[in-house]
Amino acid sequence: QQYDIVVPWSNISWLDQTTLGNNLGSYLASGGIVVAFNFDWFGGGQSILGTWATTYTPFTDPGAVNFAPGTLGTCTVPSLCTGVSTLNAFYRETMTLASGATLAGTWNDASPMIAYKGRAIGISAYPGDAPTNYSGQFSRVIANAGVWLSPPCPTPTPTPTPPALVSVSGSVVYCSNPAL
Repeated sequence: QQYDIVVPWSNISWLDQTTLGNNLGSYLASGGIVVAFNFDWFGGGQSILGTWATTYTPFTDPGAVNFAPGTLGTCTVPSLCTGVSTLNAFYRETMTLASGATLAGTWNDASPMIAYKGRAIGISAYPGDAPTNYSGQFSRVIANAGVWLSPPCPTPTPTPTPPALVSVSGSVVYCSNPAL
């Protein structure tokens, strides 16, 4: 739990995709946030398996290849899209929502772009190899996910200051008719 957000993405096979998925599942179950990108649902050795795939992923695996330029169509979850005006990607997949997931945004061709399920966010885009294949505020979506899904900071409780102790010593003399 030393990380606020984990962003797993790759364009090659994972060394141990089941262990990775089980670790992501444990991290999510302990309050972590995962923002996953293509090709995490590509099929074969590139898909993340384990409890990620059986419990947490917002998209079903595999997606259908959709390698064509796409731009931001809609974003219906302001918590994820605040400050996001541009998202473009070439390496995309046409995704199907996993059971219990919520669609949060679409591409201009109406295919799913962003979905969430609990504390897991899925983005059907690969912001990885060449900047000519993607552009826009993907990092803003990641940061927004952290702000949206992180527990709120606790409100500080003021600690009352105890009254000062007063010490009186000596003898006290009372006057019935004090003079200024």
